[in-house]
Amino acid sequence: MTTPTTLDSPAAVARAEERRSARIQDYASVVTPTSIAVSASGRIAYVRTEANPAADTNEHSIWLASPQQQLTAGPADTSPAWHPVSTLLVFVRPDSSGTPQLWKVDATGGPAVQMTTTAQLPLGAGAPVFSPDGARIAFSAPVDRTAAGSSHLLVAKRLNYKVDGSGVRGSVRAHLFEFDLAAGSLRQLTDGDWDASHPAYSPDGTELAFTAAMDGNADLTRASSAWTVSLTDLASAPRMLGHARGIAGPLTWTPAGDAVVAVGWHTPIIHNNELLVLHRDQRVEDRSLTSALDRNVMPGGTGYPGGAPRFTADGDIVFCIRNHGSTELHKIDFGSGSVSPLLTGEQTVVSGLALTSGKAVVALATATSFGEVAVIDLETRAVETVTELNTELTTSVAFPVASERWFDISDAPVFRVGSCATRTSRAPVRWFWTSTADHTMPGPVHPPRCTRTTRNWSRSDTRS
Repeated sequence: MTTPTTLDSPAAVARAEERRSARIQDYASVVTPTSIAVSASGRIAYVRTEANPAADTNEHSIWLASPQQQLTAGPADTSPAWHPVSTLLVFVRPDSSGTPQLWKVDATGGPAVQMTTTAQLPLGAGAPVFSPDGARIAFSAPVDRTAAGSSHLLVAKRLNYKVDGSGVRGSVRAHLFEFDLAAGSLRQLTDGDWDASHPAYSPDGTELAFTAAMDGNADLTRASSAWTVSLTDLASAPRMLGHARGIAGPLTWTPAGDAVVAVGWHTPIIHNNELLVLHRDQRVEDRSLTSALDRNVMPGGTGYPGGAPRFTADGDIVFCIRNHGSTELHKIDFGSGSVSPLLTGEQTVVSGLALTSGKAVVALATATSFGEVAVIDLETRAVETVTELNTELTTSVAFPVASERWFDISDAPVFRVGSCATRTSRAPVRWFWTSTADHTMPGPVHPPRCTRTTRNWSRSDTRS
């Protein structure tokens, strides 16, 4: 199996001797690939994120890989999604008022064209998902359910009057919409005093699965479940899929369309995220595919590595897990539950995941790379890097070399401690990181980079 180079490998040590230590400005020059999407013909699109120190912001544009081609100009283009059978790519971009809307561009050439407007979506649109036939696009979007405006007094009765990252939101909730490409029309699919997210079309395109916390006390219990709404009968109420009430992440329909595979847990408690099979038929018990792994399934998201699980053409599921600080790529047989590693290794961090013709495409950061787009063969597990976003930086800067120590303590099974020093300087450069042998301590979104200091520092928390 091909695994990334580690910091203490002979090759990495030899190269580090010839390089200089990293400077603060080097980190501002790092280019990050995210939001991987692959077309039916195998073209890879990704969001290229670059820092703009002068403006104190990040800039996002959409590029094609292998060969490299800039597809959109940015500076705030995100969430690319390919049409199932054509070269059309839909993405999210702010309009002239700064409100994020859906736009489209043809990968063969031509300017980007706006699809939705503030007249339709005053608060903007979310990440697009194509229907199987490519005729419709589903997405989650914020809606002010009272349209009262900010001049009215806000009365907070529940804890969900505000959310992390958004602040006070009052009566704004996220709900599902569907855009018809041919007609240019838009319709709202869900409504209620709850948020709908992670839309996923059924294989026949007649239903849309999503996650929502519909319980009246969900702000206290954090209970969230998987649901499905009929696209042919919107008058019917959403129906719950399976029984789990701790669903945290994206949904993927089984090829047969009789169930979804969800990321979460049976109940809303602190626990590993697992792959759960939730059936349309409520008489069928929920099934965990990854309970034997004792590792946290990583579905990806803002600020977190991993990727949404995907079914292969053979019926296996490719997914990501957290393992000792790395975020690895694995494959599981849907029937037997047998798990096979695809991409592992110390300080290996996978972000984003798409499948095409027996291969997985990811954004991959390693001990010697800040991040590139990589293609992994699902049979041979060979890894091919198809971008060179940070080649100049990684060939001139000496990465710190890590060493580890493992020991037992009284209130946890096993802790790992690491320290770093660059090969170009013997000044005290230290990194102190603790993580348990299971999943419960988080690793970095990208491989850890040491900071020059005269003192040790420690980091320990319980987020997964």
